[in-house]
Amino acid sequence: TDVCTGAAHPFSDGDAVMLATTGVLPTPALPDTHYYVRDKTADTFKLAVFLGVLGAMGGAFMNRFFKLLLK
Repeated sequence: TDVCTGAAHPFSDGDAVMLATTGVLPTPALPDTHYYVRDKTADTFKLAVFLGVLGAMGGAFMNRFFKLLLK
């Protein structure tokens, strides 16, 4: 799945976010890179590399990093 989960996350479609971790980001995520929130619901969202682009990145490998960001 390409859906990221963060209960009651604060993001809106079009928000620019950067990923952070105390370890290593999983491929294909890159540090110091802006990703854009899309398809936002109350508890889920997807990430796009470019604002307005249909292709998204996400999935289970991203969820643990967003949980770190949302704590």
